[in-house]
Amino acid sequence: MDGNSGGTPNPLSQPTATPANTNPVAAQPAEPAVPTQVAEVKPAKDKKKTGLIVGGIIALFVLVGCGVAAALFFLSPKTDPVTAAMQRLLSGEVGSNLGVKGTIDVAINSDEMPVSSVKLALDGQASLSTKVSSANVGVTATMKESGNSATANLSEISSSDGSFFVKLENVADAIETLTTTDVTDCALDAEEVDCVELETAEESLSYAQGYSDILELFENQWFRISAEDLEGTGMDVDTDVAECATNFADSLSNSRNSINELYKKYAFISSSTENLPVAKKNNPIYKIEIDGDNLTSFMNEFVNLPAVSGFLSCTGASAETIDAEEVKESLDELPDLYVEIDGNYNFTRLYFVLAPEDSEYAITTDLDFSYPENVIVSEPEDYQDLMTYIQNLMTVSEDY
Repeated sequence: MDGNSGGTPNPLSQPTATPANTNPVAAQPAEPAVPTQVAEVKPAKDKKKTGLIVGGIIALFVLVGCGVAAALFFLSPKTDPVTAAMQRLLSGEVGSNLGVKGTIDVAINSDEMPVSSVKLALDGQASLSTKVSSANVGVTATMKESGNSATANLSEISSSDGSFFVKLENVADAIETLTTTDVTDCALDAEEVDCVELETAEESLSYAQGYSDILELFENQWFRISAEDLEGTGMDVDTDVAECATNFADSLSNSRNSINELYKKYAFISSSTENLPVAKKNNPIYKIEIDGDNLTSFMNEFVNLPAVSGFLSCTGASAETIDAEEVKESLDELPDLYVEIDGNYNFTRLYFVLAPEDSEYAITTDLDFSYPENVIVSEPEDYQDLMTYIQNLMTVSEDY
């Protein structure tokens, strides 16, 4: 086997190796000839041993490293995902754009109501920096006895100049469908599960029917409402209070670091993952736990921040010390809150059921959150000014 054969040469012996057809140097005694194959195999064995040793050392370091990493993982305090998400939210790291999509289901168990449930389907987005938003709300009501349902829709667009646009769809038809449904009077058939107190129910239905014809005049078209339109209608906002609120919002935005540091000092929100009755949708789900003492301390120091004290002074109000027992009593009345958090510590879902004891209503809220890079809202091209439209309707009615 020659030097170009498949054997592995020893790199340490290559500089002094002599070709097979060359005589030994005369100054050195001749050595017994060594078979070429043996000279090539022996270095291969040495290299294999070296490789095993090096590989063993590397494996040892890997095992030790993994063991240290595992020990640090289990021994070091872990960051609560909800706490981390709160800090990220308060610091403004999530950005100023927010998307919300989900449902609010209201189950009704009242003899005075002919409706068994109302469902709101929400889909909207908003930008705090550009002050634009858009939203769509679908409202579906279901009758108790017949099970018939009807859906109406409300769309809204807010522009950066403070104006907003609204559009109603299918409201009149929905009212007509629901109010013409037959119901059973509990006074006539008390054993009927889906009966209603007819007199009270008829008052509700008649009240709704009274708006059907009016609402039909405002359906299926966009209306623009400006701040000027609201002045003098009883819906306008006091100018001084509005200015205080605007300054307060700007001050809070500039106080994010202070608020975040305050929350780190009194982190009042943590989480639990034990025996959760709610299944996750997209990300790990947690039950919110609130520390009443920390929340009290946070609130008492929060009102002393320059942004908050400035707002209170602007509106003529004053801060009062918050009592821990009152805070805890309020927390006891809250429903269990569940949130989902993604790998970047963003809140991506909120779920809770509000069903007070002895109440005739149960409200289930399930909202998904997203954080888009951009919020692009286009104003409708075809719209009417609401106040002008109302004035025209009044003029027409006076002519008749």
